[in-house]
Amino acid sequence: MRSSNIVTIGSSGSLKGEVFAEKLVLSGELDGNADCANVEILAGGRMNGDLVSSNLIIESQAIFEGYSKIRVAGGVGGKIKGELPKPKEQI
Repeated sequence: MRSSNIVTIGSSGSLKGEVFAEKLVLSGELDGNADCANVEILAGGRMNGDLVSSNLIIESQAIFEGYSKIRVAGGVGGKIKGELPKPKEQI
């Protein structure tokens, strides 16, 4: 599913597939990956998959099973944060 706006999966809703959107609000089930600038998994919501997002909120009583990566440049498809540089040795 692709949207330049908000995708909402309500408490009785479920989706098996991928979501690309500006914002994902999940109180139902998502079985798949998401690439969204903002993700909110509300109480009772469940996500099983990987996500890339600039902002992630997981409420108490929500379930997230997967991996998440932080996007450092805004919007869907922006840069994804890699490994942090190793600290320099101090003498």
